[in-house]
Amino acid sequence: MSTTLTATPPAARALARRLQVQYFLVFAPFAIVTTYQNLHFKRLGFSDSQIGSLNAIAAILAVISPPLWGYVTDRLGEKRAPLAILLITSGALYPFFLGTRSFLAAAIFQGAFSFCFAPCVALTDALVLEQLPRAGGDYARLRLWGSMGFICTLLAFGLFLGGGPLARAGAQGSLTATFIAFALVRLVNTAWVLRLPPGEPVAPGAALGGEVRALLRSRTLILFFVAMLLGMTALRAYYVFFSIYLDGLGVADSWKGVFWSLGVAAEVGFMLVAGRLLPRLGVKWMLAIGLAGGALRLLLFSFSLPIAMVALAQGLHALAFGATHIATVTFINDTVPDRLRASGQTFYAAVVTGLGGAVGSRLSGDLAQAFGIGGAFRLCALLAGVAVLVVLLLPGRKALSANHHAGGA
Repeated sequence: MSTTLTATPPAARALARRLQVQYFLVFAPFAIVTTYQNLHFKRLGFSDSQIGSLNAIAAILAVISPPLWGYVTDRLGEKRAPLAILLITSGALYPFFLGTRSFLAAAIFQGAFSFCFAPCVALTDALVLEQLPRAGGDYARLRLWGSMGFICTLLAFGLFLGGGPLARAGAQGSLTATFIAFALVRLVNTAWVLRLPPGEPVAPGAALGGEVRALLRSRTLILFFVAMLLGMTALRAYYVFFSIYLDGLGVADSWKGVFWSLGVAAEVGFMLVAGRLLPRLGVKWMLAIGLAGGALRLLLFSFSLPIAMVALAQGLHALAFGATHIATVTFINDTVPDRLRASGQTFYAAVVTGLGGAVGSRLSGDLAQAFGIGGAFRLCALLAGVAVLVVLLLPGRKALSANHHAGGA
């Protein structure tokens, strides 16, 4: 299946714009959670180990929730309504974190919120890939608008959090606006999803079952999942502790989002050329390069770098996320049957993002508690290196065909 198909130009362009807006809206609040939630927990007085545990709770729910919602979605044969339910519910729950003061309360809300939050990106991917034949273009050029949503959100908050871009180093303003903004964007996104056109009809009832079990007996697929599970476990340390790392360097709240945005800007640049690079490199080598880039960044952040070096190191996000994400989505979409598309994306989200995130969050939290954040980054860089070695055991170009554009289905 090709993700670069011809459609009537005006209709294709209009649909592509609507899908771009969907990615923008779904990732804008994702930027808020990634950048500011752990900082909020730190300022509530939670220890590094407790922060790791809260992230592990979110990741455990990401193991349970996406396959469940993928199953429901494939059973219904309709992706918009389940996604809309998850968007509006997660938007309603997130502001409740403002009222939490105890670790127990934070853990309860984290579980409820994560159950609704975790499947949203995977279901959006499934929805977009279903619409892609009519929208034309390639997956990467639509997905980069999610990265743009991430960047724009962080830059917007950088105008006023901690007193704005001219705030003194280390200034700590209120994070209340981040919780309110999350809820408002989720409300808008819910309305937008319901306005998207329906996808191609598929037979309801085709979900996790015999075909999925047959896929899981594939040696290549097993190696792929092992490699990505190790890799995501290792790279999770960056997401848990990067904002806190910046705090330790004296970076103001208003500038933390800028540093996150530098990484995502590099990711956007990579996605612009991913459709041409993937057929040349192949899935195997794009995965290996992506994980190696993530390992190098963790190693660099294990030291207290000058601010300029931190900014340069964020360019490795083009590999750590951009290359890795495009290659994994391509692999899954080329492997899983059309009628199991939602289940395929959500199963990957559960096993790799969810389980890897759970183990990685807990592991990085405990390592940071024992050896400091620098020690945690260093040890996780070593684990990411092991993931690269496992990727190198994958079959070459013929077995992992990359004759499709990024995200190829």
